[in-house]
Amino acid sequence: LRDYYPTVFQPAPEANPVNLGVRVTSSVSGTITKVLFAKSPTNLGTHHALVWNASGTVLADEVFTNETPTGWQELVLSTPVSVAAGDTFTVGYSQPQTGFAYGPYFPSLNVGPLTISSGYYRYSSTPTDFPDGSVGSNYGIDFEFMPTDTLPTSTSSTSTSTSTSTSTTTSSSTTTSSTTT
Repeated sequence: LRDYYPTVFQPAPEANPVNLGVRVTSSVSGTITKVLFAKSPTNLGTHHALVWNASGTVLADEVFTNETPTGWQELVLSTPVSVAAGDTFTVGYSQPQTGFAYGPYFPSLNVGPLTISSGYYRYSSTPTDFPDGSVGSNYGIDFEFMPTDTLPTSTSSTSTSTSTSTSTTTSSSTTTSSTTT
């Protein structure tokens, strides 16, 4: 959703906790490194960043910190989530009250190797409950995905050096030689 910010937000918070997500399929292997969501002034409370696999198993669950009252909120995952080519996953967030972004469209349904299927929701007071109710909204959710072929690689090399020194000590009656490698 780079350079996009939702313009429609649910107008007032309700007392209904909700988990929101965007379902995506990747054609390449890669890593999910960040979760973001667009926050309105009515989106209150503690928010969890989440990543689920296709069957609803939680792959990442971390709490957003240092949130601002509005705008994009960003969480860098302490342990990035690996995704294999062909995997479907859901990235989202949970909140104790509703007041989320919504809209009937996505800026694009295909972004590089990623295909977005839809936005999903689940009303639940358990932050990790899998959002399985489908709706066409993206809920103002974004994430950072790094394809494996673009990840920095590190190489290490081991070098072995050998040195040889010979020392000779001469005394009046004895000569001693030693070699060190």
